[in-house]
Amino acid sequence: MKLRIFTALLGVLLLAACGGNTNEAETKKEEHPGQSVYSKNCATCHGSNGKMGLSGAKDLSLTKLSVEEMVPIITNGSSGGIMPGFKESLSAEEIKASAEYIETQLKN
Repeated sequence: MKLRIFTALLGVLLLAACGGNTNEAETKKEEHPGQSVYSKNCATCHGSNGKMGLSGAKDLSLTKLSVEEMVPIITNGSSGGIMPGFKESLSAEEIKASAEYIETQLKN
């Protein structure tokens, strides 16, 4: 009788230990490669959702620009001089990744 109770208890403990063990990569939302670049360099004015518009920053959720059109703006800044260019502080890959993040994650 004690062996059955011990076996049942051991089985319950093993199931509890295995049942709660999920793969962290599966449960954690996969981050877009440009998200950290955007968060560090763009979110201050554009907001984490692209809608903040601080100091005249455009609402990125409404932009009609393509990735190819955004890259030169991010690289060199806006023509009106409000937005600075990031060619000195970001690589071409980081600039493209941030534009792709805007395109895929922030645009309506």
